[in-house]
Amino acid sequence: MPSNTVDSPVHYRNIFCFGDSITQGELDLSNGGWVERIKRNYWLQESKFQKQEKTTTYNLGVAGETSDGLSARLKTELTARLIKQHENIVIIQCSINDLVMISKKNTKQTKHKVPQEYFMRNIRQVIQFAQALNCRVFINEILPISPSLDGKKNAFGDIIFLADIEKYNQLLHGLAKQEQCELIKLYRNFNHDMFLTADGIHPNDEGHCYIAEKIYLRITAKKV
Repeated sequence: MPSNTVDSPVHYRNIFCFGDSITQGELDLSNGGWVERIKRNYWLQESKFQKQEKTTTYNLGVAGETSDGLSARLKTELTARLIKQHENIVIIQCSINDLVMISKKNTKQTKHKVPQEYFMRNIRQVIQFAQALNCRVFINEILPISPSLDGKKNAFGDIIFLADIEKYNQLLHGLAKQEQCELIKLYRNFNHDMFLTADGIHPNDEGHCYIAEKIYLRITAKKV
């Protein structure tokens, strides 16, 4: 006897994750990084509960990325994959590479690789572009480095200050409010003793697990 029930339409969701080597999943040896962990969480939920949902997650991390590079490539990367009829989510892991100190030309002075005014301009541009395509936008705070590397050369020959990370994160707080996007707070409760690899910069497996859990809980929370 034919059933009178009608299957609910499938809800399609696309998640676009932009960032640097941390977004790529570098040094998460067990699960491939926080993006891969989020992908797996969605797959498990959709399979276990037989949800009428299908989520596609794109890892668009590029090692060494700065906000300059992100601003230059996001339009092409996003429009090539976005399907307007689907739910579209953009997650931006702001890069610590912007904060690397470099020498000014012909002087002994130093400056950030991407000064704060250009950092703000770049992140604002990518937020506005994604929102214009009706994407829900999430901005991740910049992660801390090991205190032992504060103001000192790291394994890659770069110098970064913890105070600068905090300063740029405060800029992100203000920008998220201005542009009405959602900020994911990762910095304060990120345990540098437990969550960083030996290089003091990249998260280890536990660090990527922490990032993925925070992001997944935030993007799946019901909007009030």
